[in-house]
Amino acid sequence: MVAFYKCEPIINVKRLDRWSSIRKAVAWLKTRMSEQACLIVLDAYWALDVKESALEVSRVIRDDYVLQLIAWLFEAPVGPPDGVIDLPEWRRNRIVILTERSLKPDEKRAPHEDIHPELRRLNTISMRIAQPDEGDMELILKDHDLRHTQTVMVMRNQYGPIEGKKSESVFRALDTLLSVFEATRSESKSASLRNEVQGAIDAAVQKQTRDGDILEAIVAALLLRLHKTRPVWWLALRLIALTPSGLQRSTLGRLLAGIGSNADAMALLDVTAKDIASWPQTEADFLKTLDKVLDDNIADDFDGFNDPEDMSRSSYAIDFTIPAVRKLIVEDLYSDSRRDAACTLQRYLSEETLSQQSLAFRRSTALRSESIRPYRRLIGAIYHGLLSLPFDDQGKFGKAAVNMVAPAIPNDPVEAWYYLRIVLMRTVLERAPHEWALSRTYAMDRLKLSLLEGFEAPWIWRPRGELPRELNVFTSLEERASESPAVEKAWQQKRVAEIKKDHFESKGLVRYSALKPDVKALSDRRGFKRWVDHQLMSLEIPEDDPKAGADLEAAIDERLHLVLGDKKIEVGEKRWALVSSHILAGATRARTLCWRVGGFE
Repeated sequence: MVAFYKCEPIINVKRLDRWSSIRKAVAWLKTRMSEQACLIVLDAYWALDVKESALEVSRVIRDDYVLQLIAWLFEAPVGPPDGVIDLPEWRRNRIVILTERSLKPDEKRAPHEDIHPELRRLNTISMRIAQPDEGDMELILKDHDLRHTQTVMVMRNQYGPIEGKKSESVFRALDTLLSVFEATRSESKSASLRNEVQGAIDAAVQKQTRDGDILEAIVAALLLRLHKTRPVWWLALRLIALTPSGLQRSTLGRLLAGIGSNADAMALLDVTAKDIASWPQTEADFLKTLDKVLDDNIADDFDGFNDPEDMSRSSYAIDFTIPAVRKLIVEDLYSDSRRDAACTLQRYLSEETLSQQSLAFRRSTALRSESIRPYRRLIGAIYHGLLSLPFDDQGKFGKAAVNMVAPAIPNDPVEAWYYLRIVLMRTVLERAPHEWALSRTYAMDRLKLSLLEGFEAPWIWRPRGELPRELNVFTSLEERASESPAVEKAWQQKRVAEIKKDHFESKGLVRYSALKPDVKALSDRRGFKRWVDHQLMSLEIPEDDPKAGADLEAAIDERLHLVLGDKKIEVGEKRWALVSSHILAGATRARTLCWRVGGFE
């Protein structure tokens, strides 16, 4: 957007990884938008192709801050020193988001429970777009540049399950199914391509779980055909579907090679070494045949993991263009009969993302930035790692179906959980007990709460097969510790008690800081936020200068008195909830002040 307003090329623009750079860019954009209003259209934005419980984690993994950017842009701009803001012109700005589901905040939910809290303060209007007229469907189908446009049009007019459908997702998935049958059919086949595909869809309709969902039947027929004729394509499609951000070509190749070197994994996933060996020769055909549901041009820049010969060159991933197709593939993989296969694929993804983050630790210069973005792969390793853990119906740890060779994460599920929780999250990501970076540095309380809930009950992130809410992983850990040999029983029980205490204390603090402060009016709270933002934009607070911090603290105390009146401010309660939610989100240069004002060490 900055490049657009500067009339510069918008291809391969320089990334903004530091929080301070992003804030300055947003401030500049708001000023320009007050000078020249614009209409911003976001086409095909989706955010609900994963479980709601994993939504915040998946947003960070795929570097999705679209809704946060919209919220920032629609906060009133601060006037420049040498002029005034044209508020009437600024109010003319509009943003239109085209998505499969409404993003309008649910007013029945508390603010800290809303899945789209960024939009809560905005005047949002949600409306359904009418389906196209029947007379326009032929033109719409031609615009999609399908390989089998005529066949799709004939099936739409004559084939019962698809007759009269207007969903573009259905047509693109159907065209992909036709392409797969065309690429894999025998030379001696006498039946027409259309009849073959219709027969496959009819067979899938008989087995489907949701009556009338033709897209589910098409995806089921697609998976069955690939499994029979191109097992490595079938496996690659599942690996891509399990990742919120897609997979780069090189990453997908390494994952398949890793599976091909493990006989147990190949047996479980129903592929052979010959299937895996065919991937380099068939990769181009895979992308060409499935190009109506996959796109290999999705930006996937990750600091420290770019091309070492040209670190400024963007990286691209293969990802789904139709979120509903991804969701159906993942749900199929998580059926009861395939649960072990899902855990195994998640384990390979966890190992690969952790390896990429380790490489970034050696190369990247942005790891101490004020943004969470350089740690996306680490969060991905935690996400896939927790989903790789096997559990029975009582929430007890099971046994891994496949053991990795020389893994970074332990093969034993219990030790893997401890490694993910203590080493990856607490030590590496949070940098505890000195920084607690998720809250204090990155102001990512929602992400922290989502991760903590995932550690407490990893099955809540599954697309299906979730266990009862009252179950949690600590019961299983305590039972495992009590069954340990006498030599290590005391140590195991102590380890469980310490991590459980740390876990629930952290979860309690995050939940409390998310509660709405008790202030006179919402306008007062917004005024306080704008005032703090202005102070943080104009002041640099050296960590070794207590006087500068004390001056700002005194000013904040005065403002708090104006906002809250004579109400008592409890250190660590109202003051923490009010001040931390703004200062922590404002700048890390004030983090020392935050600790002092909040009363936490």
